[in-house]
Amino acid sequence: MNKHLALLLRLLQIPKLGPTTIHKILAQVNLSELQYYDAAAFKQMGWNTQQIQAWFHPEQRYIEPALLWGKKREITLLIIFTQITPIS
Repeated sequence: MNKHLALLLRLLQIPKLGPTTIHKILAQVNLSELQYYDAAAFKQMGWNTQQIQAWFHPEQRYIEPALLWGKKREITLLIIFTQITPIS
């Protein structure tokens, strides 16, 4: 769980990637596969240089405290990505 949470936190740091785009990415590839992507794969997905650099050099100062907070408090974090479809 911590591994997936760390990858999600890493993904959330990517500039210009909002929930909708992240949802689309995760619909195409799972987190376990995404961690092994190289720069060429991200480029093919349409990411720019800044986004690719952010993926390969994440700000651990934001990720580590979030993981430690959950662990210290024995909190189970449930993360669900849903796409809300408007009702016609």
